[in-house]
Amino acid sequence: MTEKKKFTLRELTVIGLLAAVTLMLGLSGYGLIPIGPINVTTLHVPTLIGALVEGPKVGAFVGFIFGVYSFWQNMTAPNILSPVFINPIVSVLPRIIFPVIAFGIYKSLSMLSQGPRIIISAFMGTVLHTVMVMTLIYVMYADFFANALKIDHNSVGIGILTIAVTHGIPEAIFAGVIVTPIVLALRKALKK
Repeated sequence: MTEKKKFTLRELTVIGLLAAVTLMLGLSGYGLIPIGPINVTTLHVPTLIGALVEGPKVGAFVGFIFGVYSFWQNMTAPNILSPVFINPIVSVLPRIIFPVIAFGIYKSLSMLSQGPRIIISAFMGTVLHTVMVMTLIYVMYADFFANALKIDHNSVGIGILTIAVTHGIPEAIFAGVIVTPIVLALRKALKK
C-alpha cells in the first residue's frame, strides 16, 4: 500500500510562490494599507489564486501564511486595533477557512463558464473572509472595539458593519477583478 503525499511537488511550488507574493505584498506595504482604524488588505489575492488554481488544501496553506503574516505585522507594527489581531482566532483562522469556502463556491457553480465562476468565487470568498473577521471582532472584542474607537457600546455593531462594508466591498471587487485573469491564465497554462 502506498502512502499518499500530503502535497505534490507542483502544489509545494505554488505554495512557495504564492507565499513569496504574500510576504512581498505585506513587506512592501501594498498588502495591508491602513485606512482609518483598520487595514485594507490585498493579501487575500494570493490565497484565492492558490485555492482556485490548485484547490482548497493549497488555498488553506497560503491563507495560513497570510494569517501568520497578519499576526506578525500586528505584533511588530501595531495600530489601534492590533490587540484584536494578535489573537490567532481572528488573524489566522478565517484566513485558513475562506479559501476553502471560495473553492466550494467555485465547485458549486459548475453550470457557469470559467470566468463568471472565478469572479463570483473570488468576490464571495472575500466577502465571507470579511464577515468572518468582523464577526469574530464583534463577538470577542466588542467592548475593546468601542473603547479603542471611543464609540458608544451600543454602536459597536453599526461601527463594525460600517468598516465591513467600506473595506470589505472594495476588497471583494478588487479580488474579482485581479484574481480572475490570473486564475484563468494559470488554469489554461496548467491545463486544468
